Amino acid sequence: MKNPRFLSITLAMLATQASPTIAQSLPSVRQLGRIVTKSAQTVPGIAGARELPHGRVLVNDTGARRLYLFDSALTSRMVVLDSTEGSKNSYGASPGGLIAYRGDSTLFVDPSFVSMLLIDPAGKVTRAVAGPNPVDLLFLAGGAFGTPDFDARGRLVYRGSALDRTPRPAGTLSPYPERDSAPIVGLNLFTKKADTIALFRIPRTVVTIAEDSDGRFRTTVKKHLLPTVDDWTILPDGSLALIRGGDFHIDWIGQNGKRSSSGKIPFLWRRLTEGAKVAFIDSVRFAADTAIAAQEIRLAERFYGTGIEPPEPIEPEYGSPSDLPDSFPAFEPNSTQADPYGIIWIRTTQRVNGRPVYYLLNRKGTVIDRLQLPSGRTIAGFGRNHMVYLAHIDPTGGVRLERAQVR
Repeated sequence: MKNPRFLSITLAMLATQASPTIAQSLPSVRQLGRIVTKSAQTVPGIAGARELPHGRVLVNDTGARRLYLFDSALTSRMVVLDSTEGSKNSYGASPGGLIAYRGDSTLFVDPSFVSMLLIDPAGKVTRAVAGPNPVDLLFLAGGAFGTPDFDARGRLVYRGSALDRTPRPAGTLSPYPERDSAPIVGLNLFTKKADTIALFRIPRTVVTIAEDSDGRFRTTVKKHLLPTVDDWTILPDGSLALIRGGDFHIDWIGQNGKRSSSGKIPFLWRRLTEGAKVAFIDSVRFAADTAIAAQEIRLAERFYGTGIEPPEPIEPEYGSPSDLPDSFPAFEPNSTQADPYGIIWIRTTQRVNGRPVYYLLNRKGTVIDRLQLPSGRTIAGFGRNHMVYLAHIDPTGGVRLERAQVR
C-alpha cells in the first residue's frame, strides 16, 4: 500500500481550500534556518539522534542495527553498539530506541532484550537497567508508538498496549483486535508500579485470519485510511501534552498532576468532497493491488521448485468513500515532538509546495511559528542553542545527519 504521507499529499490536492481568515490569524509559513553541519559519512537509516555534552551526538541507525557516537563536527564516529550478535555491546535483533535519562545519560531499548542498556554521557555502555514486562519493551522502542520520556514524578512514560483481550471462542485464529484508544503508562523503574495516566485515540487495525475450504489460510487487514487520532509528547519539565485530533486542541497534565486544556488551534481545515473521497479510495486500491501482484510474483519465485505451495499474500480491506471523514485530519499518527525549550512541534497535514508545514506551539497552546524543513528531510532530534538534527536521504540512497538552526 502507498505510504500514508504520499496519500495525504494526493488528497490534500483534491480537497477544497479553507477560509483565508484563519490563515491571517497564523504566523506566516517560513523555512527552517540554515544547515550548519553535515555528517561526512552516511548510514543506512536514522531513527533518532540525541545530543550529548560538548556537541557529540548519539545516532540510532536502525537500518544497520548500530548505535553511533558522532563528534561535535559530525566528521568522525565510533560504534557504541554493533550488529554483531552475542557480543557485549550488541545492538540486538530488532530496531531499538533511545530514551533521554538523568544526567545526560541515555537508555537504549531493544524489544529483543529483557532489560535496557544505560549509556553514559561519554557514549559508553555502563550497565543494564531492568525495564517493564517484555511485551511493553516493544512500545519503549518508540518509532510509531511515540517517544518515551520521564515525567515530573520520575516515571518512565510511554504508550501501552491497546489489545482487547476479551475471551473469544475456542479455535479463533485471528489475533486479538486493538481498541480505538491506547493508554499512556507511567512506570516507576524501581518499584515497577505502573499507572495509566491518560488515554489517547489511535488508528485501529483489525487482522482477520480464516481458513479456506481447501485448507489454505487467508489473512485480511482492515485499517482506517484517514483516521482522526490523538498524539502526545513529554515536555522538558515533565508535563504531558495530549494533542486531540477531533477539534485540534491540547489537554495538559502538569508537573503536579493538574489537568487543563487550551483552546482550539487555528488550522486550515480542508473539506473532502465526495469526488475527492472516491478518488482517494481508487488510488489506495490501485496501489494495494499493484503491491499484492508484485508480492505474489516474489512468493512464486521464492517457492519455485520446492514443491511447497506459496502462502497467500496479506489482503487489505479498502473500505468505502463513506468511511472517510468529511475533513482532512489535522495531523497523522506520531507527528508530535517537544524540543529542549518546551516548544511543541506538530507536523500537520497542511502542505506548501508538497512539503508538510510544522506548527510550533508554546505552553499556552498558542501557535508561535510555522515552518517547513528542506526537501527530503525528517527531524531526528533536537539540540542546545536552538538546533535541530535532520535525517537527509542523499542521492546515493544513504542517510546523512545534519545540524540546522531553527532560525
